[in-house]
This record gives sequence, structure tokens and C-alpha cells, in this order.
Amino acid sequence: LVIFMLALLVLQLVLMNTVFVAIITSTFDSVWQQSNREWLIDMYHLIDEYISFTAAIPVPLNVLAMLYNLASYLAHIPLVRRQRAVEKTAGLKVSSRRFLHARLRNARFKQLDL
Repeated sequence: LVIFMLALLVLQLVLMNTVFVAIITSTFDSVWQQSNREWLIDMYHLIDEYISFTAAIPVPLNVLAMLYNLASYLAHIPLVRRQRAVEKTAGLKVSSRRFLHARLRNARFKQLDL
């Protein structure tokens, strides 16, 4: 009887360890997927920041392009504020808002199945 109880205890410990490993694995997978999404978003913003229209234009003309960028940025500010207010009322987290904004802006993000 004692040997049977000891074997039963060992089997339960093995089963609990297996369940624990399964839980850890599923948590790791979800964290990995989220980190992959955030990496894609950060790469998009990095590329968007360093590839600009003004870098491709020669020096005397890039002032006009910079003024155009400034005007389009200033015209875009009220739209961004309105969109952030809507997203805030919807209860989206900051990372979800960044992901949604990047996905709506870029056609490649629209095609990704994330």
C-alpha cells in the first residue's frame, strides 16, 4: 500500500510538472508574438523616420521640401489628436494604438496576418 501511494505521488508530480511546462510554453509563445509585433512596429517607425522625401532632394531644393513637410505635419496634428481621443475613449493601450496606427498607414501592415 505504501509503495502504491508513493508511485501515485510520483505520477502526480510528473503530471503537475507537465502541466506547468505547458502553461509556461503557451505564455512564452504569446509574449514572443507580441514582441514580434512590437519589433515590426518599431522597425516601421525607424525606417519611416530615416527615409524621408527631403533626403533625396539636393540642398537648395530641400528647404522647399522641408517647408512642405512642416505644413503637412501641422495640418496633420488635429487629425492625430482627434484619432487619439477616439482611441482613448475606446480603451486601447498605447502599444495597441501604435500598432493600429502603423497598420492603417502602411499597406504592408495591412497585408500582414498578425
